[in-house]
Amino acid sequence: MTKSEKYAFFSYWLYLLILWISPWVVIPYSDSMGLIFPILMYYIYTHPKMHYILKSVLLSAIGIIGYSVKPQIAIMIIAIIMVSLLTQKIEMKPLIATIIAIFVVSFPMFFAINRINSTAGFDLDYEWEMTYHHFIKMGLNSETDGGYLANDVGSSILIENKEERIIYNKQIIAQRIKDYGVTGLINHQAKKTLNNYNDGTFGWGLEGSFFEKIFPNDSYVAKITRSFYYSSGKLHLIFQGIVQSIWLSILFLVLGNVLIGREKMTREFLVLMTSLIGIFLFESIFESRSRYLYTFVPIYIVATTVGFQQMTQNFKKRALKLKTGVKNEQK
Repeated sequence: MTKSEKYAFFSYWLYLLILWISPWVVIPYSDSMGLIFPILMYYIYTHPKMHYILKSVLLSAIGIIGYSVKPQIAIMIIAIIMVSLLTQKIEMKPLIATIIAIFVVSFPMFFAINRINSTAGFDLDYEWEMTYHHFIKMGLNSETDGGYLANDVGSSILIENKEERIIYNKQIIAQRIKDYGVTGLINHQAKKTLNNYNDGTFGWGLEGSFFEKIFPNDSYVAKITRSFYYSSGKLHLIFQGIVQSIWLSILFLVLGNVLIGREKMTREFLVLMTSLIGIFLFESIFESRSRYLYTFVPIYIVATTVGFQQMTQNFKKRALKLKTGVKNEQK
């Protein structure tokens, strides 16, 4: 994206400081397992020499697997499709070939995933499914500013019939929107955005039972890492300070992308920005959790690097103009 090894190394150091030391990496959950998918799909999309049919096949397969791991991973696929349809001249032959390739891959993938689920030792009861209506409802609660709320979960669980649960959640959604009003919704959204983006640890230690049992270990490595990562550790504030500083720096440098000129607004750049807008909307509409941003951090790092390069280039141009102007005045 930057065509610069210097900026590529910059992005790698960001990765080391925000993700490589992240304790989420060792938690066998969908956030850490989903980390590879958005950046892998973006890499495939931006690959200059890969045939479009192969790209379609790989993106379809990886997208379906990724969606099964973490639903918001589909945002990258949606961004790619939107930008492709809106910016490319549609030719029927490549379009038909792409659609056929997607269908050929999609059906076996869905079948394989369902097959794997069926061998997990239990049957899923779809009547108890928490549909998206429940998560929109929870995203509108004022008690936790759109975050997880046990009362909202409990009220949904109490309704055993799926259709009745959907109707109930729709009624609560409508009531909460009415109660907020326009100004209230704006204030609520501001609080949700702060919830989502103001935590470089991505909610580490705020949920789950990671520390329910601490196994005895007196080794030097164990003492240091526990002190660094456990909320009761003496070094934990240092960990929080490092990742918070890096994360806020990443968010600030992303703003450099608003300086990008039209000549640099390639499809690759538009997909990058569209995916970030997509994850913002996802977090704004549904339940609010900073942890849900975690799988998109590699994408944020790419956007940050591009933005940082643009900021640097603009600064150098302004400095050169200023220097040239001073010299002309002196003459």
